[in-house]
Parts: sequence; C-alpha cells; structure tokens
Amino acid sequence: MAVAEAAGLPATAPVAVLTAHRVVACSAAARAEGVRAGQRRREAQALCPGLETIPRSPDVEARAFEPATVALESVVPGVEIVRPGLVLVGATGPARYFGGEVAALDALYHAVEPHVPEVHLGVADGPFAAEMAARDDTVIVPAGGSARFLAPLPIGRLEADAALTELFLAMGLHTLGDLAALSRADVLARFGPVGADAHRRAAGDDARPVSARLPPTDLTAVLELAEPIERVDTMAFNAAVTVERFLQQLGVAG
Repeated sequence: MAVAEAAGLPATAPVAVLTAHRVVACSAAARAEGVRAGQRRREAQALCPGLETIPRSPDVEARAFEPATVALESVVPGVEIVRPGLVLVGATGPARYFGGEVAALDALYHAVEPHVPEVHLGVADGPFAAEMAARDDTVIVPAGGSARFLAPLPIGRLEADAALTELFLAMGLHTLGDLAALSRADVLARFGPVGADAHRRAAGDDARPVSARLPPTDLTAVLELAEPIERVDTMAFNAAVTVERFLQQLGVAG
C-alpha cells in the first residue's frame, strides 16, 4: 500500500486506509484478521487490535502507483485506471498474445510486482467480478460465470453507500446473490440509480469496454556528444538546439 510505505510502515503491518471513519483499503495482514473495505473504524480495530489506520491521500496514491501503471503499459496496451491501485485491461488480446489467460496473468504479475507491495489479479466478464476475483487471489472466472461466482459473496463487498448496505442487511439481503435475485425494476423504484447500479454489479451484469488512458507524453531530451567537452560555453552552444526542442515539447504538453 502506497500510503503505508509513505508513512514508514512495513509491508507486513496490518494497515487500513480510512475515509470518513470507514475502511477504503487494507493490507494483506489486515485482511487476514478479517478487516474489509466498508467497515467502520471501530469494527476493523475490534477485529485487529494492532491495526494501523491512515487517512486516505489520493495524491500520494497516484504518485506511488504511476510506475506500476507504466510497467503495465509496457506489456499490454489499453490500461484503465479505476483508482490508484486498481486497473482494468482487456483480457482477450493479452491472452491471445501470451498463449492463454494464465500466461498473460503471469506476464502482468512480473511486470507490476517490482513496483507495488502486493499484486492481486483476476479475470471475469465485468470490472466488478474481476476485482472480486483479484481479491480472492488470482481467480479466473469462466466466461458467463460471473453471477455464479459472485452469488455467495457477502453484500458488504459492494462497498456502496454505507447506509444502503446496512439497509440491504436489515432487509435480510446478506449475499450478492440475495440482491441479484430481486427484480431490477423493483430495486430501481425503491433505491434509485445507486441501488440499480449495486444490483447490476451483484448480478455480474456490468461488462463494458475498457476505457484506456492515454499514455503520458515522453518528455525526455538527449544530447549525444562525439567528444568530451571541457568548456561551459561550448556545452551551452551544443545544447541550445536540444534545449529549445525540449522547451517546445513542454509547451505542447502544457
């Protein structure tokens, strides 16, 4: 976790990142103690008394995760950043190129692993099921099998609005399958668009094309010299054209 590293905590520490007193992310050590995203701080600390809590810092997360994203883009084109720490890539192309989904996951793992403390991969028809598969540590959900895979998972996995999740539980909807079994029209009428979105994800019906980001512009200028230069004015003269070209690149990139 990027914020844990920035805070000087070891990768093996149980750590939770909080927003509005709720867990939005947690380390493997915290998950092993039962901590999950969406829990209140007190609930998480009761499960894991030694839990280190850190406020969320989007800027730190984005900066820390950029090298991992660049590493992914060197292996597969078309990477969508859902949020720092979570990305989507289309599986069909990489699977065809590397000779299967398992080989593709292996290539992605080795590209990202040097840049992040933990790597979790998953394959499914849609983004939500793929994320849940990744949380279960490298699970490949067969095509068309997302609903069956998601059905037994707890309703808290939705990480929707906390009040909505608590209302689902109060209604006796304890698993994603319980929610998916309801009529989508009824859910929309009762809970509005947020509820309909939760129902769609619970049913594994959120498949969509990956919205790939544009790779960052390469802002690098190189000046190659045939012989060593000992005078500053000579260096400045030789560098003038390269520097001017570099400044133009900066201007275009804003």
